[in-house]
Amino acid sequence: GPANTVTAIVADYRSFDTLGEVTVLFVSSLGVALLLGTKKQKRLEVDFHPNFMLRVGSRALFGIILMTGIYVAIHGHLTPGGGFPGGTMIASSMLLLYLADDTFRAKIKGFKILESVAGSAYVIIGLIGLLVGGYFLQNVLDNGTLGSLFSAGFIPIIYVLIGLKVGSEISGVIDNFLTEEGA
Repeated sequence: GPANTVTAIVADYRSFDTLGEVTVLFVSSLGVALLLGTKKQKRLEVDFHPNFMLRVGSRALFGIILMTGIYVAIHGHLTPGGGFPGGTMIASSMLLLYLADDTFRAKIKGFKILESVAGSAYVIIGLIGLLVGGYFLQNVLDNGTLGSLFSAGFIPIIYVLIGLKVGSEISGVIDNFLTEEGA
């Protein structure tokens, strides 16, 4: 049902491979969190203090990069792109805030919850396809009209979930690298 062959291959025919890639990212993120994460963390003190223009400019770019990442994830079934590129754009917008504001500290607990919910929903959708259609991530929804936003069955939902999962995991990794153990 997708409008491009790349999406059909990645999100349908190679669905276990996509699950494996998401799992590798999860294990990497978990490893970083176990090595660097503690309960009492504070932002690393750096000698660089961004000026007013950098702070204001980065806040404006944050919204643009974040919305572009969301757009790429949502429209992945219509154009080349999808969850991984959209998720990395979302994470890069968070990195921009970390680099341009020396007092910024993300609410990582929300990222952890979002990552868990998105990953679980991805597996649940895959199991629904297995139980109803016969194989993992089998599309059991209507494909809709080719080229419209609500088309390609499960694929747009999967890409949004992958985008949220990748974005939240990489944001967590960024936070772990830019924080230190508090006293």
